[in-house]
Amino acid sequence: MTNKKMTAWFPHYIKPARVGVYQIDRDTDAVAFWDGRFWGVTGSSIEEVICRGDKSSYQYAEWRGFKEKQK
Repeated sequence: MTNKKMTAWFPHYIKPARVGVYQIDRDTDAVAFWDGRFWGVTGSSIEEVICRGDKSSYQYAEWRGFKEKQK
């Protein structure tokens, strides 16, 4: 993921305002689905994390979002 397509990084205590997929690891392209209350299990693609739907036991992720809606 390129920085031009992503927002700045947010600390774990600020939660996303919108339901969706977010990058949650600065060192990899790992993404997770935010359901409005909880982070889902991480994966390597948008499709993977949406399909899994499992709640992660780790809920303190730094994150950044996409600047444009993903398909």
